[in-house]
Amino acid sequence: MKSKNHLQNILYGVAVGDALGVPVEFKSRDYLKQNPVNTMQGFGTHDVKAGVWSDDSSLTFCLAESINEGLDLQQLANKFIAWKNENYWTPQGEVFDIGIATSIAIDRLAKGIKPELAGGFEEWDNGNGSLMRILPLVLYCKDKTIFERFQITKEVSSLTHRHIRSVIGCFYYLEFAKQIMEGKDKFEIYKNLKKEVTDFLKSLNINTPEIAIYNRLLNGNIYELEEDEIKSSGYVVHTLEASIWCLLTTNNYVDAVLKAVNLGEDTDTTGAVTGGLAGMLYGFETIPQFWITDLPKIAEINQLIYQFHKKTMEIKGLISYRYVRTNTGEGEGFSRNYPPVDHQAEVSLFLPDEEGKNVLAFQLEYPKYPHNLAIRYTFDEVFSRKTDIGSIGLFLNNITFLDDNQVFFIGSFANCDDKNDCYDTFEFSMYFKHENLKSAIMSSTIYADTMMLVSEM
Repeated sequence: MKSKNHLQNILYGVAVGDALGVPVEFKSRDYLKQNPVNTMQGFGTHDVKAGVWSDDSSLTFCLAESINEGLDLQQLANKFIAWKNENYWTPQGEVFDIGIATSIAIDRLAKGIKPELAGGFEEWDNGNGSLMRILPLVLYCKDKTIFERFQITKEVSSLTHRHIRSVIGCFYYLEFAKQIMEGKDKFEIYKNLKKEVTDFLKSLNINTPEIAIYNRLLNGNIYELEEDEIKSSGYVVHTLEASIWCLLTTNNYVDAVLKAVNLGEDTDTTGAVTGGLAGMLYGFETIPQFWITDLPKIAEINQLIYQFHKKTMEIKGLISYRYVRTNTGEGEGFSRNYPPVDHQAEVSLFLPDEEGKNVLAFQLEYPKYPHNLAIRYTFDEVFSRKTDIGSIGLFLNNITFLDDNQVFFIGSFANCDDKNDCYDTFEFSMYFKHENLKSAIMSSTIYADTMMLVSEM
């Protein structure tokens, strides 16, 4: 069953498509025909490790976070400024890819220009820099009127791209996403938008030549075109056309994003824009697990998804640790809270493997002696509140039940040493899916005297 957690589908769909394209950005189509991308890989154009995403995902995460906080344009502008100038929401602490128009617009924002006036307004200011980050906005706009949806899209696009051509591209893309959420077939959506988007744009008295620029989407059958008729530059029209073409000429997430990336040129953005819709259409669970576990900052991405989702249950009474080191040893013992350290848990994730078994994939970094430790462990149906995996202890303090039997945990892991009773603990978050897990947790005697349901929204 496809996940109904739309933000999860969007964020992972965008980030994986983006990361697949980063190493081959600017490579030609001919080059990629000889050296096709068929999985996650590292280095290449930007010399980054496999799974690293670009500005497309960074600004998408900024928007998702802003929506969680209520969506204020100035607040969103501040996040963009923090990204460019302070490496906010970057995958590895630096901005390594930024479009010219986006860079200029963010500099304007930093100087105090109103957010809705910061983006370029000339015809040459129609790169794909607002299209690439706009998809979470569908969750904010989905229940509003079509006029309200257009106006909000225009405002959010205008932070970096204010020309009507860019706004139309973003609007079409979000309308396609909205109808995916409504459960419609992709070809039905394509047909619907020909009339709905065209009629609406005409009602606004938008210049006919600007509407006609999107003629291949609004009047033609773009899925009938051959690959050499599809362009994949950084021009907003090319990116939107390529993404819809890839979506309509494939039947699953993997084929859609790989087809997008292998078109060449602006590979990360074509991959991200295609990946976002494909993630919504086919669901998070269809994205290969080994691609997802390559992504940086999975805990932070999960936290965005957790904050958006409203079906939340809290559990109080379980042990919760944060950066605590305890040493009893010989003589009087002591316990001391330590400030956050440089080497923390970077990734904690639980996903079904190829056989449908639930596999927890950890990537841990310890303080003081930094190193990576990968652990694969299959849980059985009964899940204990404290599970030892070698010298790793897990402690849970918050459980959120999501759609389709997905569960989101927040807790901590501990590095234990039985000889002198020393351990360091660090917070983690993880998703996993288990058909009977909710009932197992709710009925478990392990939780009977400690679980308190304090909220259910």
